[in-house]
Amino acid sequence: MKRYLFFFCVVLLVLLAFSAPFVEPGSGEFVVFVLSLVFIGATFIGIALLSRLESDPFDRLF
Repeated sequence: MKRYLFFFCVVLLVLLAFSAPFVEPGSGEFVVFVLSLVFIGATFIGIALLSRLESDPFDRLF
């Protein structure tokens, strides 16, 4: 399950990276871009840490 979430975060971060040149600072899109980057980045880091610690919180759910 962690692999799928990790892959999904990578795909979303790549899409954000491709859209970055088209976002104008100070616009509404910029706010959405930054918030998306923060939340997806935090999820990416959290999953990477869980993988590094070899912890799987999803085992109990599935």
